[in-house]
Amino acid sequence: MKKNWQNSNAWTAVLCVLALILMVAPLMYIARYIWPCSDDFGLSLWTLEAWQETGNVFYVLKRAWDYVVFNYLEWQGAYSSILLMALQPDIWGTGFYRMGVIFIFVSLLFGIYWLSYVLMVKHGKAPKSVWLTITSLVTFAWFLRVMYTEEAFYWWTGASYYTGFYSWAMMIVASMLCHYTDWEKYGKTRKCFLYIMGVLACAFVSGGNFPTTLLLLLISMGLSVAAFFYKKPAFKVILCYAVTVLVALLVSVLAPGNNTHMTNDFEANVSAIEAIYISIRDGLSYIASWSNVSVIMLYVFLLPFIWQLVRSCGWEFRWPVLASILSGGLFLAEFAPVSYAFGGYAPGRMINLYYINFYWLILFNVFYWLGWIYKVLSVKYQEKLQKLAECQNKWQPVYVCVVGMLFLLSVMKVGITNTNLYWVYAELYNGYYRQVDEFIEERVAYFEEHQGEDVVVEPIPYQSVITYFSDLFPDKEHILNEAMADYYGVNSIDLIE
Repeated sequence: MKKNWQNSNAWTAVLCVLALILMVAPLMYIARYIWPCSDDFGLSLWTLEAWQETGNVFYVLKRAWDYVVFNYLEWQGAYSSILLMALQPDIWGTGFYRMGVIFIFVSLLFGIYWLSYVLMVKHGKAPKSVWLTITSLVTFAWFLRVMYTEEAFYWWTGASYYTGFYSWAMMIVASMLCHYTDWEKYGKTRKCFLYIMGVLACAFVSGGNFPTTLLLLLISMGLSVAAFFYKKPAFKVILCYAVTVLVALLVSVLAPGNNTHMTNDFEANVSAIEAIYISIRDGLSYIASWSNVSVIMLYVFLLPFIWQLVRSCGWEFRWPVLASILSGGLFLAEFAPVSYAFGGYAPGRMINLYYINFYWLILFNVFYWLGWIYKVLSVKYQEKLQKLAECQNKWQPVYVCVVGMLFLLSVMKVGITNTNLYWVYAELYNGYYRQVDEFIEERVAYFEEHQGEDVVVEPIPYQSVITYFSDLFPDKEHILNEAMADYYGVNSIDLIE
């Protein structure tokens, strides 16, 4: 009977993984057609010139560091993100930019699966099939409707700054959770290596975007408190990581250039109290707007698998209301830096992260409340619950088929043409990505033939729903036109309207 149950779980896991592959594979495939755009040009001029003049990698790295220092003093304190922007992959050659897109995809998927593995399998003692089912389907749902794919993956400046640092922060949290349980099992050499790498990773990732760093700080502080309370050997290590994150965040926040950046780019002019209010307002608004029928059916589908996780993890589930408040507060906390800077407006690349954290928020609350319900019912109905678990191999396949169909119908009801799955396959089928790729390749070749001259070009022939972020403006003195002109070595670029 147990074997049948496991087979049911395994087949469901395989189908969920295949669904995710069906969703992600074309999104990664079209990386071959992607070119740099927008801020990619201006932010990497120093390093591009260094590479073209010397071909020396170390000199390029030096110029990248010079650019970080310049921006820290004059514009922005997010030192790690500026470093990655300065080292924009296209400076090494066109093919490297496409590799950068793949790197962002791999980072995100690895971070999601590693963190969920540590939480569900290592700490929750759940079967790997349960881990794969829950993680794959939740990730599939996010990819299906994430609103700003171009900023999430295909524009290096935005993708590395937000999706990249978010992914690497998940890896750090996964590492800290491993240290939490296994630190005493490590040898001295391994401890020394992991400690040094952990501190360096925290210092680097915390020099990225402020919302992700704030979440990392809160999580690392929470783990430090838990490690102290339960007398874990890893307490001092995790505390050191938390302090490193805090120091790095302060280094970023206190940069002299932030004042200039805020004065020139942001006009929100809100107080800290107003920012907290805006964070709560916007966060609750997003939760309400995203909680549609397809999301509800997603978690209804996952109930048997979450129930298995509940039964295997050994938690006591004593404080469901407190758990909801704390998890909700953690979710809303990431809104605060953006609310303070923008006064309620959030760039698409940040909304992408809100959206994925929305799925984790709902998953955690379904898990915890289901655990509490299971605990309450176990007092009077232990035998019935045990029988229900024993015959799960009989009812679970039927449940999965029926609710799975309802989930698919709910996706269609919300609108299949509003999904990234529809658009990426439709645009691939119609050859739009190849068309734009060939157009930009010809444009770049034209620039190379007219070095130092004033040039006029046509706009991109098709603005992709999935990949398009920005192009030239019909004004040769526009900052983006000037940056592209400097990048490709022409005197000026104008656009035919």
